[in-house]
Amino acid sequence: MKIKDLPILQKFPKRFSQKECLKSYEIWYHPEYYKIIKNKEKFSYDKFIEKYNEEPAFGGIYVTSMVDSYFPHDTSLDKQIIITPLGKCYFDTRYSNLVAVPQHYLSSKSIKISNSIKISKKDLKSSSCEETPKRLLDLEKNGLNYSDWEGQTEHYLQIKDIIKLKKGDKLKFIILSNYVDDIKSNKLYKPKDYYKYCSRIYTHDKDLKGTIQRGPMESIKNKKKSIKKSLNNKRNKSNIINKKKSKKIIINKRMKRLLAPTDVEFIINIKDYKLHKYLKNKAPWGWGFWAALENGYLQINGKKKKWTTFPKNTPIGIRGPLILWDKLDKLPNIYNLYL
Repeated sequence: MKIKDLPILQKFPKRFSQKECLKSYEIWYHPEYYKIIKNKEKFSYDKFIEKYNEEPAFGGIYVTSMVDSYFPHDTSLDKQIIITPLGKCYFDTRYSNLVAVPQHYLSSKSIKISNSIKISKKDLKSSSCEETPKRLLDLEKNGLNYSDWEGQTEHYLQIKDIIKLKKGDKLKFIILSNYVDDIKSNKLYKPKDYYKYCSRIYTHDKDLKGTIQRGPMESIKNKKKSIKKSLNNKRNKSNIINKKKSKKIIINKRMKRLLAPTDVEFIINIKDYKLHKYLKNKAPWGWGFWAALENGYLQINGKKKKWTTFPKNTPIGIRGPLILWDKLDKLPNIYNLYL
C-alpha cells in the first residue's frame, strides 16, 4: 500500500474526537533542542536552524514509517510521517502537507519528559485539541467538505460517457478545477447552488473532441459583473477606456468572447505513475495524474498511445475532473470548512 492510500489520509481534514486527539498527539524533539529546553538554556530559533539545518520540534499525530516513491524523502534516513494540526481537533491529511520527521528526533511518547517541558492536556485543549464546535459537527453530519466532495472519483465523467454520443449531442457538466464564487464558509449548500457558476455545455464532435460554452445565465451575469468591476478599477480606466470606446462596447465584446464556443479535447486520467513520468503533455492539476491528448494520442517517450486503448471507465476532464449536472441532485450537500 502507498502512503497516499492509507485510510487515515482519505478524508480532509481528518477530525478526531477530543479524547483521541489528546491520546494521539505527540511532539518530536530534535535531540539538541531537547537538551536546551531540559536545561532551561536560552534558545534562538534562527541560530538553531543555522547550526543544525533542522527544525527544533514537530507536533502532530503519527501516521506511518513507510516510504514510497511518491513521497519526497532522504533515502539515507528513515523518517516518521505525521499529520499536523489545523485546530479544533482537525488535522491536515493532504498528501503534499504530510511532514517527515527524521528518526533521530525524540518522541514525547517514548521518552520521560519532565513536567516543566511537557505540554499539559489543558494547553492542548485550548490549542490543537480544542473541542470541535457543534455547528461544525452538524455540517459534517449533513454534508461533505468540498475537498471530500470533489474527491468522489466514482462520479467523474468517463470515456464511456462520451463514446456513446453522436456528433452534435450535448452534455452539461461542472468543471471541478474552476474557481467557486459567492460561497460562504461553514454553510451547507446543495451542489447545484455551490457550483452554479462552474457549469459548461459540451457539444460533441468526434473521438474525445468537441466544443464547450458557458452554462446558465447566472454565470453570464456573474461574469458581466466581474468585467464591470474590472473597468471601474482606477488602474484600468486610463488603459482601457478612451474617447472612441465606451464601457458598453467593451463589456459586449468581452461577453461575446466569453460566450463563444471553445474547441476542446479532453484530458485523461493516468493511474500508472511510471507511465505518467514519461508523458510529453502533463496536465498540472490534482486528483491523481492527468495528461493532455494531442489529436487523440498521448506522447510517451517518442511513442504514441491512442485514447481508445484505455479502459472505458477512465476519467476524463477539462482543466480538471467533470461531473454531469444531472447527477448533482443525487449527491451529498457540500460546505467549505473554515477553522
